[in-house]
Amino acid sequence: GKISLREAIIAANNTVNGVSADQIHFNISTGDAGYVDPDATPGNGDEYWSIAPTSYLGDIIDSVIIDATTQSGYVDKPVIELDGSAAGSATAALRLRTDDSVIRGFAIHSFADEGIEIDGTEWATYGPADNNLVELNWIGFDAEGNDGGVGGDGILITDGASFNTIRDNVIGNSGGAGIVIRENLVAGTSDNTIVGNFIGTDVTGTIALGNADVGVLVLDGTNNTIGGALSSERNVISGNGKHGLGILRGAAGGNTVQGNYIGTDATGSSAISNNVQGIQILDSPATLIGGTAAGAGNVISGNANHGVRVTDTATDNVVAGNLIGTNAAGTAALANAPHGVYISNSPGNTVGGTTTGAGNVISGNEDRWGVYASGSARNVFQGNRIGTTAAGTAALPNGQAGMRIHGNASGNTVGGSGANEGNVISGNAGFGI
Repeated sequence: GKISLREAIIAANNTVNGVSADQIHFNISTGDAGYVDPDATPGNGDEYWSIAPTSYLGDIIDSVIIDATTQSGYVDKPVIELDGSAAGSATAALRLRTDDSVIRGFAIHSFADEGIEIDGTEWATYGPADNNLVELNWIGFDAEGNDGGVGGDGILITDGASFNTIRDNVIGNSGGAGIVIRENLVAGTSDNTIVGNFIGTDVTGTIALGNADVGVLVLDGTNNTIGGALSSERNVISGNGKHGLGILRGAAGGNTVQGNYIGTDATGSSAISNNVQGIQILDSPATLIGGTAAGAGNVISGNANHGVRVTDTATDNVVAGNLIGTNAAGTAALANAPHGVYISNSPGNTVGGTTTGAGNVISGNEDRWGVYASGSARNVFQGNRIGTTAAGTAALPNGQAGMRIHGNASGNTVGGSGANEGNVISGNAGFGI
């Protein structure tokens, strides 16, 4: 009556599904191998079971629900851990090469490669790896919430895998990025959703346990959504070795970034710095950072470099409704070190807007300018509060000028005579503009 997780995956792969996917549930007893009771006090809720494969568990090639929350004792944290310390080199913990599957409720650590991979490489054989759900996992942590790490990315979505949802996970300590969405030349990786995760912090969202690279990296992926207007959709993307969020290369268009805390703790009141930009948009068009709906704006504060950088011919991007350099209340500084928003050699972008809620608060950035546009043409800056609190009633200075337009920048618009076009640019330590 007892089989291994490996045997269960093989069985699921070899079973033709009908209307619904196969399911793998857990019912391991306290006397079975892998049982851990950290304080040797049975029944007090800290017990868990450790599964330590000695080689790769194998590709998952048929739809399946692998649900570790079915194990007795699960309440609000994993009680089944996958420990990859003996699994060998170039090994991911779990790799989905199929559609309509779920991976739920594991602590995953010490694997040489990714924690979880959703891979559309074999789409012609197994399907495009679409419509999968990864939720309630701790990736890079053991079941006690301690640093365990994985060698590669925490979660990799690649080679055409689309319409997948990554929800309510904690992803830290990886040797690569926290989450990567990567397209190839054959199939687009699009329409994936990343919501409710802690990416680069511990399981409480209050201490940095960063991924070595970017928190979330989108490479050529399109129409992906990171966060949302509801508080339950908010990602905390902080403490990472490079940018909090990077959207890179010309094919990475039409992505949406909303409602996240990027560079702060889960309360939005203290800084947990990403080591480079909060958000980097490089050579990528039509990203929406924030929005006009209630809750759609991001808090982009406390980062070691610029809050938002748009660079290398990135066009038609919109930065609207965000708090950049302040706490989540917009009342106190949580400085990004140099600039709040830096647009470099990129034309046709919009910072703020005339619709109610479109203006950003760009204040409290300690070293230099609230907004810096260099070598950039035809950008529009309207409806923002630069150097004040969110209420606009008290100074919250940027370290130098409110705005600087420099270096062959031409044809830019700051304010206007129409309704809601004007910016409030006050209280800064240097020039207004």
